[in-house]
Amino acid sequence: MCPEQALGKHKIVDERADVYSLGATLYELLTLRPVFAGRDRQELLDQIAHQEPTAPRRINRAVPAELETIVLKAIEKRPEDRYASARLLADDLQRLLDDKPIRARRPTVLELASKWSRRHQPLVRSAAAILLLATVGLAASTFLIAREKSHTAAALATAEAERENARVEAARAQAMSIEARRAVDEMYSEVAQRWLRDQPHMTPVQEEFLRKALSFYQRFAAQGGDDPSVLAKTAQAHQRIGEIQNRLGQYAEAKVAYRQAIALVEQLKAEDELPNDAALRSELAEALRGLGFAQHKLFDSAAAEKSFRRAISLRDELALADSENLAHRRFSIDVRVLLGATLADANRDKAAEVELRKAVAAAEQLADEHLKLSYLRGDLSRSLASLAVFISQRDNAAEAEKLYRRAIALAEEMTKAHGQYRQYRFMLAGYCHNLALALRQQGRHDETAAPLKRAVTLAAELTGDFPDVPAYGNVYAAALNELALSHRQAGKVDEAAKILRQAHTIQEKLVERFPAVVEYRITLANVLTNRADQLHAAEDYAAAQRAYQKAADVLETLVADGSGAADSRRLLAHNLALLAWCLCAGPDPQHDDPPLALRLAERAVKLSGTLKDNDAWTRQSLGMALCRTGDWAGGLRELQISMQHDHGGDGWQWMFVALAHARLGHPNEARQWYDRALAWAEQDPKRLKNKAFRRYQKEAK
Repeated sequence: MCPEQALGKHKIVDERADVYSLGATLYELLTLRPVFAGRDRQELLDQIAHQEPTAPRRINRAVPAELETIVLKAIEKRPEDRYASARLLADDLQRLLDDKPIRARRPTVLELASKWSRRHQPLVRSAAAILLLATVGLAASTFLIAREKSHTAAALATAEAERENARVEAARAQAMSIEARRAVDEMYSEVAQRWLRDQPHMTPVQEEFLRKALSFYQRFAAQGGDDPSVLAKTAQAHQRIGEIQNRLGQYAEAKVAYRQAIALVEQLKAEDELPNDAALRSELAEALRGLGFAQHKLFDSAAAEKSFRRAISLRDELALADSENLAHRRFSIDVRVLLGATLADANRDKAAEVELRKAVAAAEQLADEHLKLSYLRGDLSRSLASLAVFISQRDNAAEAEKLYRRAIALAEEMTKAHGQYRQYRFMLAGYCHNLALALRQQGRHDETAAPLKRAVTLAAELTGDFPDVPAYGNVYAAALNELALSHRQAGKVDEAAKILRQAHTIQEKLVERFPAVVEYRITLANVLTNRADQLHAAEDYAAAQRAYQKAADVLETLVADGSGAADSRRLLAHNLALLAWCLCAGPDPQHDDPPLALRLAERAVKLSGTLKDNDAWTRQSLGMALCRTGDWAGGLRELQISMQHDHGGDGWQWMFVALAHARLGHPNEARQWYDRALAWAEQDPKRLKNKAFRRYQKEAK
């Protein structure tokens, strides 16, 4: 309700009353409180008619100053002081959105005084009468004042001295605060950021430092202040809080801190309070990157994409304006890689590939333009490896291999040129490990040993040189795990078992020390799965069952909180399927538990169904479990699907299919599949000796 309505002046109520209502609505949306909040009807009407509202920016500093001016003009007490129509209000709001000067102006001091006197006319009249009496009384009081003057002067001198002492102490305290802030800033930016950037995960000492720095920045940010320079420092403090919380894995808290930093920077930018707009936009882009990273870790892909794209846009604009500053272009390359990973996790493969290839192209161009700046080739190496990981996961192992070989060549160059930066050695170990995976995907198992041995050597050296850095132990265990698999495929079973035990010991200790680090749990699950597969191949089914269960327990925690995404689900499906197999298709019927096997196999198939590639093992285990529970028709159906995914299958599936046909009363089909399975087994004496296969053969026969 506008003031003229509150005063009952209905004759002057016109469209400007609607302007007031619109302004009051906007005021409440911006401040989350009404313009006036009287306790009853009469008090509220009196406030509307006679009181001035609290300025929105005193309630919410994020409200732009020009928007506050528009709102206050819309809710002026006098209709003639408001916008004459809703159209004029809309026009001013549009000018604000278009970054054009608004037409509304803040009232001058004289206008404010005039408004105050209109609202308080009885008080003004009383004040005039008092002024007259005061003038008459002034003459009489002069004598008394003179007598007290000497006493007052002494008191004033004492008070002034005390104020000066307080001022000096306050200045000293402020100077000490500034020095403390400068010291922490220097330690964080000049030492800690480089220190942390040089290695992938923190040592306990580093984590302790970060927690202390976090506490300092939180206290500083809580002090607040309206001065633009203080606001800028506060925004920077919030950004540092976000950076530290991201490092500590406190992603929800980091998201809040980054949003506070972004709100303050946008406020300063909107008010044009600081002259260096490029610095402000650069700060804003940094905060958006950090926010996007936290959102990505919290599985909010849509929000992360929005933050990353806005960060890229800001720095691309800065790069166009200042082409000599390579930091802008390097920043955009880094954020595109993060954006690509976010889109890939959201199963938006085409969009992810576009961003990752853009990152590689931009890194390549930058490295070619500045051949003397070797660190740019390190950036290119990282971009190539990120694209290779994505390509490899999409079953294009041949291209992934080429990308990894280029990344390795660049990382080797950087390691030779800058051996003091252990990060390049760490990168090289990881790339050699991933190259072996790409070779295995292509069926080139005999070529995997060389890059894996190199990865193991590099990781072992890093672990020996820097035992306090857990990430080096993780890549060491991962490389050992893959090398064990390579040896097993080459028939070196004993050597594979020895290496696998070493990997298991390293990784179990890491997970025990750092249970919250997802990568370490994923590596442990891979090691346990490899060990279980090895035991399964050695026909130690009881031990294999325990190992599959242990791996599944680790993976269940990862899948439950979304960590590891598709890889965790794929590995869990594999472990559950093999665990189900052990419970329904092992050599000893006494160890069978068909109902449990069926539940595990059904879960494995469900998990596998969420992935792009269906695992033949999950369908095979489900088929066998259904047969063991008496559903021979359902089991036969699942076994047929398994064989379709497995290029026609092998003797294991064929013998079980023969058994299913026999149970269903199909003697001809049963005989055909039995003969085919037996012919397959006779090609290798080891197959005929396998206890589980002999069980199926006996049942089918």
